[in-house]
Amino acid sequence: MANESLGLASLLVLRRVNELLAERDLAFPAGQGVRKRTLAKTILAARRDAEPALGLLTPPWVREQTERTVAALREAGTRLVGDWADLDPVDVPGVEPDDVPLTDVHEAALEAIAGLVAEQVRGRG
Repeated sequence: MANESLGLASLLVLRRVNELLAERDLAFPAGQGVRKRTLAKTILAARRDAEPALGLLTPPWVREQTERTVAALREAGTRLVGDWADLDPVDVPGVEPDDVPLTDVHEAALEAIAGLVAEQVRGRG
C-alpha cells in the first residue's frame, strides 16, 4: 500500500483521534490496522486534494547547522557529486495548522466517521 499523504485538516483529525485513543489506554500501535490502513490511508487520504498541505518553514538553527556542516565537509576536502547548494534546507510550502478553519476540520472528522461506519457496514472493519 502506498504511503499516502494527508491534507492538513485530515492530519489534525487523525492527531486528535490518536490523542483521544491514548487517553483511553489505546496508544499507538493499538488498532494500527484501523488507524493507519483504514482511517488514514483509505478514508482520509482520499480527501488530500481538497485540503491544503502542511507547510514547514526551516528553522534558523537548521540553516546554521547546515552551513557549519557544509563548511566542515569542504574544509576536509570531501568530494561531492552534485552541488553544495543541493544540501541547503528548503521550506515546504503549505499552511500552518492554526490557519485551518475549524469547519474544515469538522468536515474531515465527519468524513472519517462516515467512512469508518461504511467500512463496518460492508463488513471490512
